[in-house]
Amino acid sequence: MLLHCNRVVPSSPGALPFGPVFSMLRRNKRGWLVQAADGEADDAKRCDVPNHQRHESPMSAIRKLLPAERGPYRAHLLRLDKADRYARFTGTVSDEVIAQHCESLDWTRTTLVGLFDRGELRGAVELCFDRLLWPGAAELAISVEKGFQGRGVGSALVRRSLSIAANRGIRQVHLMCLSDNTRMRVLSRRFGGHMERDGGEFAITIDLPRPSQFSLALEAFEDGAGAVSAVLDGLPALLKAA
Repeated sequence: MLLHCNRVVPSSPGALPFGPVFSMLRRNKRGWLVQAADGEADDAKRCDVPNHQRHESPMSAIRKLLPAERGPYRAHLLRLDKADRYARFTGTVSDEVIAQHCESLDWTRTTLVGLFDRGELRGAVELCFDRLLWPGAAELAISVEKGFQGRGVGSALVRRSLSIAANRGIRQVHLMCLSDNTRMRVLSRRFGGHMERDGGEFAITIDLPRPSQFSLALEAFEDGAGAVSAVLDGLPALLKAA
């Protein structure tokens, strides 16, 4: 799955048109991943994947990645199948290219937001700002592993990333989508994305509102929850080492 550009029109001055983002996802009785607080019904669709690829953990967490978590991000990208890897990078890339991409990340201008399920990174958004100081635009790309597609993961990751971008004064987020990537085009429209076709790709632009006190406070709260989640994710390894 890939994203790169879109446009959102706020419903009221100062409001975030994509709504609040909460850190946690839960599973309902039918095994669907749904958002604990805002749970879009059309997003919580069961993915038609084999049983052995489905994950039944009761709770998943969405949080920012730390620079020290470059390894889990690389492992996640390497787990993408051929089709999802092609969509994510809009082309065929080798394992070596993915490793080089992860090593060359500029963390001063890049924010990674990921879905962790049972401590494993299963979906991620890479948000790259155009400059370090007072950024005005950003590019976004998303990847979700096959067993977690069609369950609202992509929507939750994008919503969280757009909120982060808006809180930094970003006015536009850009993404690229292959013309046959229907899932990504539908997702981008949900956030007000405006598309322009360019050969076999769509250039998408999302206009963002100005940040509000609520959006800033919510991100701070989610960062705190994410820090706790990161500690809990690393706890089994610490206990094993001890």
